[in-house]
Amino acid sequence: MCQTRESEDTAGPDTAVSHIRRARCVVPDTCRVPDGTAESTPHYGTALNRWFRELRTLCPELGPGPEPDRILVIFGAARRHHTATVRTLTFGGRPTAWISGRHRKPVVRRSGRFQFFEIALRPRFFRCLEPRQRLRVLLHELWHLGPNGTLAPERRHGRFHGPAHRDQLDRWVEEIPPPGQLLEPGWRRIDAWLHRPPARIPRDRAGRPGYRIAHDERDLYEQVVEQL
Repeated sequence: MCQTRESEDTAGPDTAVSHIRRARCVVPDTCRVPDGTAESTPHYGTALNRWFRELRTLCPELGPGPEPDRILVIFGAARRHHTATVRTLTFGGRPTAWISGRHRKPVVRRSGRFQFFEIALRPRFFRCLEPRQRLRVLLHELWHLGPNGTLAPERRHGRFHGPAHRDQLDRWVEEIPPPGQLLEPGWRRIDAWLHRPPARIPRDRAGRPGYRIAHDERDLYEQVVEQL
Protein backbone atom coordinates (compact mmCIF):
# COMPACT_ATOMS: atom_id res chain seq x y z
CA MET A 1 0.00 0.00 0.00
CA CYS A 2 0.99 3.66 -0.12
CA GLN A 3 1.68 5.74 2.94
CA THR A 4 0.57 9.36 3.24
CA ARG A 5 2.17 12.16 5.21
CA GLU A 6 1.92 15.91 5.48
CA SER A 7 4.59 17.73 3.50
CA GLU A 8 6.47 20.58 5.13
CA ASP A 9 7.34 22.11 1.77
CA THR A 10 5.90 25.49 0.87
CA ALA A 11 5.36 26.36 -2.78
CA GLY A 12 7.44 29.29 -3.89
CA PRO A 13 6.16 32.57 -5.33
CA ASP A 14 6.77 31.42 -8.90
CA THR A 15 4.21 28.63 -8.82
CA ALA A 16 0.51 28.70 -9.57
CA VAL A 17 -0.24 27.15 -6.19
CA SER A 18 1.92 29.42 -4.06
CA HIS A 19 -0.94 29.98 -1.64
CA ILE A 20 -1.04 26.30 -0.69
CA ARG A 21 0.95 26.06 2.52
CA ARG A 22 0.68 22.36 3.26
CA ALA A 23 -0.04 19.81 0.55
CA ARG A 24 -0.75 16.17 1.29
CA CYS A 25 2.05 14.29 -0.43
CA VAL A 26 2.15 10.55 -0.81
CA VAL A 27 5.37 8.71 -0.13
CA PRO A 28 5.56 5.48 -2.16
CA ASP A 29 6.02 2.32 -0.13
CA THR A 30 5.15 -0.77 -2.11
CA CYS A 31 2.88 0.65 -4.83
CA ARG A 32 2.43 -1.75 -7.74
CA VAL A 33 0.92 -1.05 -11.14
CA PRO A 34 -2.11 -3.33 -11.61
CA ASP A 35 -2.02 -5.73 -14.54
CA GLY A 36 -3.56 -4.29 -17.70
CA THR A 37 -3.25 -0.69 -16.47
CA ALA A 38 -1.13 0.50 -19.38
CA GLU A 39 -3.75 -0.57 -21.92
CA SER A 40 -6.75 0.85 -20.05
CA THR A 41 -5.53 4.26 -18.86
CA PRO A 42 -5.76 7.52 -20.84
CA HIS A 43 -2.63 9.05 -22.31
CA TYR A 44 -1.95 12.39 -20.63
CA GLY A 45 -0.26 14.12 -23.53
CA THR A 46 -2.85 13.15 -26.14
CA ALA A 47 -5.78 14.10 -23.91
CA LEU A 48 -4.26 17.42 -22.89
CA ASN A 49 -3.45 18.39 -26.46
CA ARG A 50 -7.13 17.93 -27.36
CA TRP A 51 -8.12 19.99 -24.34
CA PHE A 52 -5.59 22.72 -25.23
CA ARG A 53 -7.33 23.07 -28.58
CA GLU A 54 -10.73 23.47 -26.89
CA LEU A 55 -9.30 26.11 -24.55
CA ARG A 56 -8.64 28.49 -27.42
CA THR A 57 -12.41 28.86 -27.65
CA LEU A 58 -13.26 28.44 -23.97
CA CYS A 59 -10.74 30.98 -22.68
CA PRO A 60 -9.69 33.68 -25.20
CA GLU A 61 -7.89 35.50 -22.36
CA LEU A 62 -5.12 32.92 -22.56
CA GLY A 63 -4.11 34.60 -25.80
CA PRO A 64 -3.44 33.05 -29.21
CA GLY A 65 -0.70 30.76 -27.95
CA PRO A 66 0.91 28.04 -30.06
CA GLU A 67 -0.90 25.33 -31.98
CA PRO A 68 -1.74 22.60 -29.42
CA ASP A 69 0.21 19.95 -31.31
CA ARG A 70 3.33 22.11 -30.89
CA ILE A 71 3.25 21.50 -27.12
CA LEU A 72 5.02 18.39 -25.85
CA VAL A 73 3.70 17.14 -22.48
CA ILE A 74 6.09 14.90 -20.57
CA PHE A 75 6.71 13.46 -17.11
CA GLY A 76 9.62 15.31 -15.51
CA ALA A 77 11.90 14.47 -12.61
CA ALA A 78 11.38 16.11 -9.23
CA ARG A 79 12.69 19.68 -9.01
CA ARG A 80 12.50 21.32 -5.58
CA HIS A 81 8.92 22.52 -4.91
CA HIS A 82 7.81 22.63 -8.56
CA THR A 83 4.68 20.84 -9.73
CA ALA A 84 5.16 21.69 -13.42
CA THR A 85 7.56 23.70 -15.57
CA VAL A 86 7.66 24.92 -19.14
CA ARG A 87 10.63 25.46 -21.42
CA THR A 88 10.98 26.72 -24.95
CA LEU A 89 12.32 24.45 -27.68
CA THR A 90 13.04 27.29 -30.14
CA PHE A 91 14.33 30.85 -30.11
CA GLY A 92 11.00 32.04 -31.50
CA GLY A 93 10.69 34.68 -34.19
CA ARG A 94 8.94 34.66 -37.53
CA PRO A 95 9.87 32.36 -39.11
CA THR A 96 10.67 30.25 -36.07
CA ALA A 97 14.41 30.14 -35.39
CA TRP A 98 16.53 27.40 -33.85
CA ILE A 99 19.79 29.39 -34.15
CA SER A 100 20.73 32.56 -32.27
CA GLY A 101 24.24 33.94 -32.10
CA ARG A 102 26.70 31.30 -30.98
CA HIS A 103 24.05 28.79 -29.94
CA ARG A 104 21.37 26.65 -31.47
CA LYS A 105 18.42 24.74 -30.06
CA PRO A 106 18.02 20.99 -30.55
CA VAL A 107 15.22 20.24 -33.00
CA VAL A 108 12.37 18.22 -31.46
CA ARG A 109 9.71 16.62 -33.65
CA ARG A 110 6.68 14.56 -32.74
CA SER A 111 4.61 12.87 -35.43
CA GLY A 112 6.67 14.86 -37.90
CA ARG A 113 5.66 18.21 -36.36
CA PHE A 114 8.18 20.61 -34.83
CA GLN A 115 7.61 21.05 -31.09
CA PHE A 116 7.85 24.62 -29.74
CA PHE A 117 7.29 24.05 -26.02
CA GLU A 118 7.78 21.33 -23.44
CA ILE A 119 5.51 21.18 -20.38
CA ALA A 120 7.00 18.87 -17.75
CA LEU A 121 4.56 17.56 -15.15
CA ARG A 122 6.59 16.68 -12.08
CA PRO A 123 5.90 14.14 -9.30
CA ARG A 124 4.28 16.72 -7.01
CA PHE A 125 1.71 17.43 -9.75
CA PHE A 126 0.44 13.85 -9.53
CA ARG A 127 0.92 13.16 -5.83
CA CYS A 128 0.46 16.45 -3.93
CA LEU A 129 -2.41 18.30 -5.64
CA GLU A 130 -6.16 17.98 -5.83
CA PRO A 131 -7.87 17.94 -9.27
CA ARG A 132 -8.79 21.64 -9.19
CA GLN A 133 -5.23 22.54 -8.23
CA ARG A 134 -3.94 20.52 -11.19
CA LEU A 135 -6.28 22.48 -13.45
CA ARG A 136 -4.90 25.71 -12.00
CA VAL A 137 -1.31 24.64 -12.66
CA LEU A 138 -2.04 23.72 -16.29
CA LEU A 139 -3.78 27.03 -16.95
CA HIS A 140 -0.88 28.90 -15.40
CA GLU A 141 1.71 27.15 -17.59
CA LEU A 142 -0.36 27.72 -20.75
CA TRP A 143 -0.71 31.39 -19.80
CA HIS A 144 3.07 31.77 -20.22
CA LEU A 145 3.16 30.54 -23.83
CA GLY A 146 3.48 32.93 -26.73
CA PRO A 147 2.33 32.13 -30.28
CA ASN A 148 5.76 32.12 -31.94
CA GLY A 149 7.75 29.61 -29.92
CA THR A 150 8.83 31.82 -27.01
CA LEU A 151 7.36 32.76 -23.65
CA ALA A 152 5.08 35.79 -23.84
CA PRO A 153 7.34 38.65 -22.66
CA GLU A 154 4.54 40.41 -20.79
CA ARG A 155 3.74 37.19 -18.90
CA ARG A 156 7.12 36.27 -17.52
CA HIS A 157 7.67 35.76 -13.82
CA GLY A 158 7.85 39.02 -11.89
CA ARG A 159 5.91 41.14 -14.41
CA PHE A 160 2.32 40.04 -13.94
CA HIS A 161 2.53 37.39 -11.31
CA GLY A 162 0.91 38.78 -8.19
CA PRO A 163 -2.60 38.91 -6.71
CA ALA A 164 -4.17 39.95 -10.02
CA HIS A 165 -2.93 36.80 -11.73
CA ARG A 166 -4.01 34.61 -8.81
CA ASP A 167 -7.48 36.13 -8.97
CA GLN A 168 -7.52 35.52 -12.71
CA LEU A 169 -6.61 31.87 -12.19
CA ASP A 170 -9.31 31.50 -9.53
CA ARG A 171 -11.89 32.77 -12.02
CA TRP A 172 -10.68 30.50 -14.79
CA VAL A 173 -10.78 27.45 -12.55
CA GLU A 174 -14.42 28.24 -11.74
CA GLU A 175 -15.42 28.88 -15.35
CA ILE A 176 -13.39 26.41 -17.45
CA PRO A 177 -14.42 22.75 -17.51
CA PRO A 178 -11.52 20.35 -16.80
CA PRO A 179 -10.42 17.79 -19.40
CA GLY A 180 -12.92 15.11 -18.44
CA GLN A 181 -11.73 12.82 -15.66
CA LEU A 182 -8.07 13.20 -16.62
CA LEU A 183 -7.16 15.21 -13.50
CA GLU A 184 -9.00 12.87 -11.12
CA PRO A 185 -7.19 10.11 -9.16
CA GLY A 186 -6.14 7.05 -11.12
CA TRP A 187 -3.36 5.53 -13.20
CA ARG A 188 -2.16 7.57 -16.17
CA ARG A 189 0.16 7.00 -19.13
CA ILE A 190 2.58 9.77 -20.01
CA ASP A 191 5.73 10.16 -22.11
CA ALA A 192 9.14 10.75 -20.56
CA TRP A 193 12.57 11.40 -22.03
CA LEU A 194 15.04 8.59 -22.61
CA HIS A 195 17.48 11.21 -23.86
CA ARG A 196 16.54 14.73 -22.81
CA PRO A 197 17.68 17.43 -25.25
CA PRO A 198 19.77 20.21 -23.68
CA ALA A 199 18.38 23.73 -23.53
CA ARG A 200 20.86 24.85 -26.20
CA ILE A 201 24.04 23.73 -27.92
CA PRO A 202 27.16 25.76 -28.84
CA ARG A 203 27.04 26.04 -32.62
CA ASP A 204 30.65 24.92 -33.02
CA ARG A 205 29.82 21.65 -31.22
CA ALA A 206 26.47 20.84 -32.86
CA GLY A 207 26.43 17.34 -34.30
CA ARG A 208 29.44 16.13 -32.34
CA PRO A 209 29.15 13.21 -29.90
CA GLY A 210 27.02 14.33 -26.98
CA TYR A 211 25.59 17.28 -28.93
CA ARG A 212 22.97 15.63 -31.11
CA ILE A 213 20.58 18.05 -32.85
CA ALA A 214 17.55 15.98 -33.94
CA HIS A 215 15.16 14.39 -31.41
CA ASP A 216 11.83 12.61 -31.94
CA GLU A 217 9.61 9.80 -30.59
CA ARG A 218 12.58 7.43 -30.47
CA ASP A 219 13.95 9.54 -27.60
CA LEU A 220 10.75 9.11 -25.57
CA TYR A 221 9.27 6.21 -23.69
CA GLU A 222 5.85 5.73 -22.13
CA GLN A 223 5.48 5.21 -18.41
CA VAL A 224 2.55 4.76 -16.04
CA VAL A 225 2.15 7.01 -13.00
CA GLU A 226 -0.39 6.94 -10.20
CA GLN A 227 -2.31 10.18 -9.75
CA LEU A 228 -3.69 10.59 -6.25
